[in-house]
Amino acid sequence: MGAAIGRKRTATVLVLGLDNSGKTTVVNYLTKLTGHDTTEVVPTVGVTVQRIRANSIEMIVCDVSGL
Repeated sequence: MGAAIGRKRTATVLVLGLDNSGKTTVVNYLTKLTGHDTTEVVPTVGVTVQRIRANSIEMIVCDVSGL
């Protein structure tokens, strides 16, 4: 049980939804919360993969363009 303390955890998140539903905005908001600077929101073409680190959790976020 004690070995889990301080261990990094990784989560893979797939952001999927309809056109103009705010998928990229949510990913940019998460990025901004972790202290990283975000750029202007432009429509996603294909798939965008970002690695977001906060404390002991690392998220690999796959943002897929609208369906």
